[in-house]
Amino acid sequence: MSADREFPSDIAFTDTVEAIQEKSGSRSAYARMEQGRGWQTTVTPDLVFFLYDSIATVVQHYVDGAKSGRGDDMKPAFHKDATIFGYVGDDLLAGPIQQLFAWNDDNGPATKLRARIASIDLVGTVAVNIFSNYFNHMAETEVDFPEVEAPGDKPACACG
Repeated sequence: MSADREFPSDIAFTDTVEAIQEKSGSRSAYARMEQGRGWQTTVTPDLVFFLYDSIATVVQHYVDGAKSGRGDDMKPAFHKDATIFGYVGDDLLAGPIQQLFAWNDDNGPATKLRARIASIDLVGTVAVNIFSNYFNHMAETEVDFPEVEAPGDKPACACG
């Protein structure tokens, strides 16, 4: 890192992001993390397993819902404001994710469904997020995305 950017959080947390953290009450926790040299900047084997397991758990909610034919079983796999665009046979689903849940309820269980995760590409996703944060910081992009609450009592990230 350059002399004016000593910690990873110097790139991730623009003044705008820090103001949002302050407003939401999370700034002090992030400030403590920054004082401890920020967070890890390498993808370790433990992080790969954590990310894989987290993604696999979410995908399993989707699969379980398809097998049961109950949209409610799928809901944990999606943000409440998620959208969908795609075809199921001849049916176009375009709009709020609730359309998928309703389609699933209307069409019943997929009892013969077998699912297996063949691979999960973590490197590309991590790189895109790192460079997005960097370029947004350099361009001083205004933050215009909605705040998202972490599900349940779990932390929103595995930082630190």
